[in-house]
Amino acid sequence: MASSKPLGVSCRAERRPNPQWSELFLFRLWAAYLPATTAEVLVGIMTVVTPFLPLHDLSVSLASPFETRRSVSSTCWTSRLHEIGPERQIDIPLASACSLEPSSAWQFMADIALICRIFILIRYSTIHAKSQALDFRAGGVVFIPLLYRPQLLECRRTQKKLTGRKFRLWRKGSGSLLHYRNRMSPLPTASALMLAHDSEFWLLEHADLSSKKRAAFCALQSGVLSALCYPAAPSSRLRVVADYMNYLFKLDDWSDELTPEQVDVLRGRVMQVLYDPSPFVNKAGDDPVALLTASFFSRLVSSAGPLCVARFVSTMEDFFDAVTQQAHDRICDSVPSLQTYIALRRDTSGCRPCFALVEYAAGIDLPHSIAKHPCAHTMEDAANDVVSFANDIYSFNVEQARGDTHNAVIIVMREQGLDIQDALNHVGDLCIAAIQTFERTRAQIPSTGTRMDADLDAYIAGLQDWMVGSLHWSFITERYFGAHGLEVKKGLKVKLLPQKAQI
Repeated sequence: MASSKPLGVSCRAERRPNPQWSELFLFRLWAAYLPATTAEVLVGIMTVVTPFLPLHDLSVSLASPFETRRSVSSTCWTSRLHEIGPERQIDIPLASACSLEPSSAWQFMADIALICRIFILIRYSTIHAKSQALDFRAGGVVFIPLLYRPQLLECRRTQKKLTGRKFRLWRKGSGSLLHYRNRMSPLPTASALMLAHDSEFWLLEHADLSSKKRAAFCALQSGVLSALCYPAAPSSRLRVVADYMNYLFKLDDWSDELTPEQVDVLRGRVMQVLYDPSPFVNKAGDDPVALLTASFFSRLVSSAGPLCVARFVSTMEDFFDAVTQQAHDRICDSVPSLQTYIALRRDTSGCRPCFALVEYAAGIDLPHSIAKHPCAHTMEDAANDVVSFANDIYSFNVEQARGDTHNAVIIVMREQGLDIQDALNHVGDLCIAAIQTFERTRAQIPSTGTRMDADLDAYIAGLQDWMVGSLHWSFITERYFGAHGLEVKKGLKVKLLPQKAQI
């Protein structure tokens, strides 16, 4: 960084009685000043100081929590606070107070912003000694002071300081969606659990997994997801559904690190069986994908309606189209817009073939005119969005740790300049909006005056079971919260994991 022309940092204080507004104001300034093209331009955002707060209190507040931080991160600011004039605006020549290389510019800016945010929250909050979570007295909303801006993910030292801080999965008062209208118990029956266990062994017998992957697969408990999402299915049909769910998770894992060309190869192996499973049934071979596909699909075809089967196969084609696009995005390090992501996520989630199996589990075969009705399509998309967005909330922590970007929370952070908590709240609001769309559309479905009304009601109830069941399962599986799922379910607070890779 050139030192001949010191860079100034503008700080303006505003009179605002609501500390939460001040926090949002700080973020807006931060987003406006943040350089988008170069790290050589240093811009730091100072705190919003309300007129009734004595300046010496600010100095003390900053000194206590950060005694071990670099002196340039605290004293550089506290020593100049008393120079704030009547306009409460000050320009500080940072380059005269410290010497920064371009590679350190982002780090210093992150330190300053973190101190400013912490101060605002300390001034208007109570610090809980055990969790270090900060509780706003105004409204009681837990807002965690995390500097997790996508533009600053290269600040590894700052990320380490944030690691272990807690954030809320759902906005306080939302009920985490777990109390959405529910016709089932949040726990599967004993017989369903036994069937799920048998289904897991079915996959392990054919998938040829390492001991580490076998342990991870057992901790997944995808068979339990089937039991929760298809609670009214008879055991014979539930077993087929559970086998498919186990298979789908492995298919998703297999495709996660593939190139688009490799995804096409995998697609060919799967779709070949779906169009004609007979050559692969009960055949020994070296292709576990074909064997597993033929095993569950041959049983599905033998007892499902032809229209249901056709819809299932079509949605699997859509699934591979979306997975291929996701592989392209991963290779190009491309992050789609939120709207593009939503359309893609509806297929990569795997919900659409699972919704086709709702018909199978209920023993119905909806005619094309009913299944493709605009109301049915809208409700499917809404249910898909609830499952997908909730999954993005629950999986965000582990995905940000390993550098994944195919997640609505991360996309919202980048697109709208939000921090973790605000992005989680935003995606949670999208879930609630999707539920409202589902219920509103449900009330608009016209009656046919035939038996199809009962079949459609059963299908809609199945979509509802899927939304509720997937929410409960997210705290049972170890995929997102390890062995602490039930604990997280009670408090809905999660500690930020350390990053293993750059996003």
